[in-house]
Amino acid sequence: MFTLHRRRNPLANPARGLLLLKMLVALNFLTTAQVTAQIGIGVSPPHKEFTLPPGGLARGRAVFFTQHHYRGTFTLNISDWTIDPRTGVVIALSPQKSPYSASSWIKAKIPADPLRFADDRPEVPIQYEVNVPNIPTLEGSYWAAIVLHTLPIPSQFERGIKVKLSMNVFHIIYVTIEGTERPGARIVHFGFGPAKKNLFLDVENTGNVFLRLRTTLTYKDAKGTILKAEKLPERVLLRDLLVRYQIPMTDVPEDAVVASVEVTADGLTSPLYAEVALK
Repeated sequence: MFTLHRRRNPLANPARGLLLLKMLVALNFLTTAQVTAQIGIGVSPPHKEFTLPPGGLARGRAVFFTQHHYRGTFTLNISDWTIDPRTGVVIALSPQKSPYSASSWIKAKIPADPLRFADDRPEVPIQYEVNVPNIPTLEGSYWAAIVLHTLPIPSQFERGIKVKLSMNVFHIIYVTIEGTERPGARIVHFGFGPAKKNLFLDVENTGNVFLRLRTTLTYKDAKGTILKAEKLPERVLLRDLLVRYQIPMTDVPEDAVVASVEVTADGLTSPLYAEVALK
């Protein structure tokens, strides 16, 4: 979350207005991962997966840490979340906003007041329990997260403009109901974007569990010879949702006439395949 604070309208002065515009453009491209790396906050492990029957109980542990002596304050809470289908960025949701929420299944001793990392203890361990309700109709995957939220810290920029920056760090928790798994997915689109500057690949979850998609992009010539193959970043595909890959059309071999994709994931009986003619 980015909040701009100013004492006067910077657009009243063209120079200040241009500076603010440049800052907004820069902040628009500053990702959560980049911010996390800059201020040195992380969590280990980043995610935990449980497979439990209805009524099952399991325990987990997450350690939030700082590497750069982060001086700000933060809060911790249990939250629902989803994923932006275009970027793969995790987005926090209000409690019970997810149809597959596991937030009420997680119990942890989380302080209600804002916290700080101590110089001699740059980490905060959280012990938690996952207690699945004894409901026979539960099936497939559910999820929640323990979230560290940093409270805004003012950052002074030139000419009196201040930016307050806050961020979320997620320990993701997946819970799959044992014996009910039905993995499934399909490619719903693979083709060009506007002006043929990008290829777009849309993969839809048709099952009841989350999937970790592993995708390989291949370019071939007219004889079917592979000219280039590259692995795309792994993406998480939640149940009932879709993942979109945007693949820039850069460094395409000159003789390539076909681009193809092969998508695999644990649990799928066979890879997903699609191709598109380039010429």
